[in-house]
Amino acid sequence: MDSDQAPGPDPQAVLAAGHVPDDAALESLADVLEQLEATPDNVPSIRRQIALMRELGMADEVQATVLKLASLIMLDEGESTYALALMPDLWLSHLDNLISRSPRPLSLDSFLDIAEQFEQAEQDYLSLAILLRHVEFILLCARASSPSLAATEESAPTAVSADVTELLQGDTARTMLAAVVQRGQPLLAESHLLWQPWLESEMESLSGKEGPEREEHIAYLHDMFLSRMAIPNTEFDSTSSAYSTFCSEYAPHEYESRLVQATETAQLAKNKLLGERRYGKTRQDFEQEIAYGDLATRGPSYLAYIKWEVDQRVKNPKQASSPSDPALVRGVFERAAAFFAHAAAITERTIAARVDTQPRGKGKGKGKGKQRAEERAEEEAALAEEATIRSAVRAYKEAEAGIWARYTSWMEEAQDSSAETHARAVRACPQVGATWARLLKAIELQNGPVEEMSTAFERALALGLLTESGAPVSDIVDLVICRAAYEVRTDQSQGIAHPCLMTVTRGFEAVSTMSKTGDPSLRLEKFSLDWAETRAPDSLDQVLLLVDTPTKARASSYQLVLLRAGIETRRGDLAQTRQLFERAIQRSDLDWPEAVYEAYIQFENVHGDLGSLLQATTHIEKEQEKVTRRREKVAQQQMEQYQMAAAEPAATEFEVAVAAPAEAATEPPADETDQQLKRDREHTTVLVTGIPKGTDSSRIDGVFQDCGHIRETTILSSDEYDTDAALVEFRRAESIPAALARDRRKIDGQEISVSMLWRSTLFITNIPRGTDDPELRKLLSPYGSILQTRWPSRKYAEHRRFCYVTMDSPASAQNALELHGSKTSDGFGLTVLISDPSAKARRSDAGATTLFVGGLTAKTTEQDVRELFAKHGTIRYIKLGFDPVKQISKGFAFVDMSSEAEAQAALQLHGVHLNGRLLKVEISDRNRAKKPAESKPNHLPDAFAEKRGRTVRLLDLPEGTQEGLLQQALEKLVPVRRLEIFAKGRYAVVELASQADVGKLLLRPEPFIFNGAQITITEHGRRPPPPASESTPATTTAAPQTALSFAPRAARKPKAIGKGRHAPAVDKALPPMFVASSAQDGADKSQDDFRAMVAAKNKQREAKLTENREQAGEKRNAQDQENHEVKRQRTE
Repeated sequence: MDSDQAPGPDPQAVLAAGHVPDDAALESLADVLEQLEATPDNVPSIRRQIALMRELGMADEVQATVLKLASLIMLDEGESTYALALMPDLWLSHLDNLISRSPRPLSLDSFLDIAEQFEQAEQDYLSLAILLRHVEFILLCARASSPSLAATEESAPTAVSADVTELLQGDTARTMLAAVVQRGQPLLAESHLLWQPWLESEMESLSGKEGPEREEHIAYLHDMFLSRMAIPNTEFDSTSSAYSTFCSEYAPHEYESRLVQATETAQLAKNKLLGERRYGKTRQDFEQEIAYGDLATRGPSYLAYIKWEVDQRVKNPKQASSPSDPALVRGVFERAAAFFAHAAAITERTIAARVDTQPRGKGKGKGKGKQRAEERAEEEAALAEEATIRSAVRAYKEAEAGIWARYTSWMEEAQDSSAETHARAVRACPQVGATWARLLKAIELQNGPVEEMSTAFERALALGLLTESGAPVSDIVDLVICRAAYEVRTDQSQGIAHPCLMTVTRGFEAVSTMSKTGDPSLRLEKFSLDWAETRAPDSLDQVLLLVDTPTKARASSYQLVLLRAGIETRRGDLAQTRQLFERAIQRSDLDWPEAVYEAYIQFENVHGDLGSLLQATTHIEKEQEKVTRRREKVAQQQMEQYQMAAAEPAATEFEVAVAAPAEAATEPPADETDQQLKRDREHTTVLVTGIPKGTDSSRIDGVFQDCGHIRETTILSSDEYDTDAALVEFRRAESIPAALARDRRKIDGQEISVSMLWRSTLFITNIPRGTDDPELRKLLSPYGSILQTRWPSRKYAEHRRFCYVTMDSPASAQNALELHGSKTSDGFGLTVLISDPSAKARRSDAGATTLFVGGLTAKTTEQDVRELFAKHGTIRYIKLGFDPVKQISKGFAFVDMSSEAEAQAALQLHGVHLNGRLLKVEISDRNRAKKPAESKPNHLPDAFAEKRGRTVRLLDLPEGTQEGLLQQALEKLVPVRRLEIFAKGRYAVVELASQADVGKLLLRPEPFIFNGAQITITEHGRRPPPPASESTPATTTAAPQTALSFAPRAARKPKAIGKGRHAPAVDKALPPMFVASSAQDGADKSQDDFRAMVAAKNKQREAKLTENREQAGEKRNAQDQENHEVKRQRTE
């Protein structure tokens, strides 16, 4: 069978298969085949060909075309394409069709052909489904070739020819099965599904053997069990139990020795699965996460698994952990790549099915114009759906490309050959340009021949996936620049045209074909101009012709204007430079006009005269006025949109009707006017991006100081980006339009972007008790970038489980609302709402809508409460008291109704039976927790000393530290009862669960790192020194809290000591040294003497207390003895 040339349509074959040919399908297939004549390796065309042939019932042609596609790219078990409505699983359906269409009895050639294609499929992705089908096929053929099945009819599905029977005699079937099972060993949790059928087949074969042959077979099964237990897997217990049963039946006299041998054999494998621990996790933990996860959670689990396996610390021989098994590391990489590929295929099929089944309107209105409008709307909806498909699939494929990149990097670090892995990577992710670039660099690194480099480059273009319509232009740019840079380094210029010029020319042509706007990054233009000016001056004119071809990205880029102007200036063509500047400043879509203005003035200062300078200045002023008007208009439009959105009562089908309560203000008012203003972060904050690294907040405040009073500026820095971002919060929303007008201003020569963040903050509650900030960010990361999280302090309420999360855009926050109502590990429904500070103010009945429900049974669920109260109105939320340890209800719940009237109506449920218990229903008293508890006398004089012994201080805290985040980090080391931060002194006081925890924390050998700063941990005995960089006079007020923390309780001022108070008299009972010390001037006392005096005083008090207790005890004993004597006399 020739797989290099796919056959064309055969009408006779179509009719013979019982299908009526579709003229449209035949015409489409003819067009596709015509395209394939020019580009035979074009993957999108081949995929389209397969779909049309299946529609026409051309089974034989489909088989040949699938093999053609498999020779070009990897096929997942569920390979499909968004261009089609649905495509069945290519590899599985291809193998099933191949087996079912093979002649019966199965000939040797057919058997070998099927086995070869199984191996080809298994060389692509690690697929359990394909491996299981392979095992099933071998076992069916082996059973059919068994002498006991000689009477099987030749028409049976498993009938095989004599040649196949002869081939499978002996150990051939065992060898084939062992190879398949070995390929599945990386599947630690599923490999037993491959091994178990093989074992059952061997046990069946054992029942028909006798004598020495039987003993030989039993010995083989012993080795088979031991080999299995030497491989890490999650089914050790079941395998051990099966081996125990096997030994008791077939080797009873060797039972104990066999099991001892099995235990020793399995010890190393068990240690790899359960014993190797890093970051508090083992392989077993990751396997469980993956086994019980879904499509959204398995991806992050695999990424964490890879990080765990390739941890650099295990390479240090001083560490306790041993290096990872290379086979296990490869297995995790293979599984992760297969998962992301399969996830992309599932996403394609799911979304394609939704598009295919979506009802299309027919335009029932009168008039052709309305029908055309409806048709256009349908087309736009279809294009939007296709864009959604592309973005979703693209995200999974880029993640898979990242897996392959880390895979090859790990192999190179391990000094293993990565050539085969690079080749597999481009077959797996041929639509990602960075993957091809890595392959080209690997070829160059290995000093590969020029022909190999050219072959790889041409193959990348021939597949048609990099230049496909809708594909990102960045992929083709990555490939072209990598190839061109290689040609520059090797200097292969021969004749007139330089190979680099030919390569970049092809790149420009490909980009212009794919996108009319061009490449926004202009990387190819920058590379070409830099290369031509510095390395190939003879090619500069040709490059300029290519770059000067107008596209939207080039015409609106200030970078290209400055680059072109610099080249013309250095060439001496000042008139051309001046013309470039004049054309550029007149464009209304120029991305950074201020940069061009500055460069133009600088050019005239150096190369022009006074007349040209004044003329340029005049032109710039006129254009600057136009730019200012345009920006003010855009800012006003954004402000109007914001006001309209804020005024809406909220409620579409996809939005939550009730907004979340706003976070309480955490900063005292600055003046009387601000006392009437409540903090409204969501409507008074702008996001500033593109800030140069290292810029401080004062520099950012200087840009916005004329817009209004700035409440706070928070810088967001990350090592993943070349620039920083910042959140600038104003005191009033009226400052927002002026702040938006600062868009595209520059800081230290770099352009910044200013945008609004209204409806971008989420209020999340009902968070599980053990959830920390990294886990919450992991949960929300699929919906967009997270700018900021604000956790509440738990120093006054230990069970506060809510937080505020600021996303990078309103769209990201809206997408994250999908999590609303999802069940958490504690059984609660997660609450995810758009934070709205005005929501509480709009509710005049706030505080009277929440009901307290008592008398619930331990088995009561949230759904039971919801069904009961839903009859009386709309329920905003239900908070069920739940014990996460016992997994039962605590017997109470809080139900928040939508209005006070509905809450009053629900009061009639008071006294109603629910699950055999009488309910208590009343309006919840919000101030109940704030009421002071009855004071009780403290009979333990050392209670404060015991609490002090459980307290430590954390010094040198970084600025902006959140109490919630600091407590989360500390709880990973020791249990924490209470934590309070004192921002002025940059320290925190922490109350731990026991004094043993204090010792554990103080004696911890590793430093405690928080937010990149090393925290000093000391006992609570002495006060921390003031920060070295700040003076702390007595009149200094407390520093305002940042937006990243909740305000601590205001400290009480110490009472002033009266002037007429005299020093107490010297205690004569103290030792003479302290009496003398007391007589001296107070300034001469040392801290040690003072502590010794206090200790002696305490000792004196304890001695006096002990004496009083003894006297009271003696008196009580005497009274009891007297009473006893009186009773005895009365009795006598």
